[in-house]
Amino acid sequence: MEITYINWLANKLEVEKLISDSCGDDLNMQQNMNDLLVHECNLARKAEYPSMVEFIDAYYWERKGNPTPMDSYMKTCDAVKEKYPKPNLT
Repeated sequence: MEITYINWLANKLEVEKLISDSCGDDLNMQQNMNDLLVHECNLARKAEYPSMVEFIDAYYWERKGNPTPMDSYMKTCDAVKEKYPKPNLT
């Protein structure tokens, strides 16, 4: 099995064991593997986050007294974060 973020999402224990077996006691290698998974996580999140234009519009309406668009924006961001949790192998 290849060590990727998508594989980690599907098989956390298996991928983490593979990383542990591959890295042994080398903390730098373990940190590098974690950094790679976090980077791939960030790319997956970026593809699904709402746009900056949507944020600016939500911010504008919130400042005008209407929090509904910002609440919706934040719920979408929270859903993306829940769908793609950040790995922490340390």
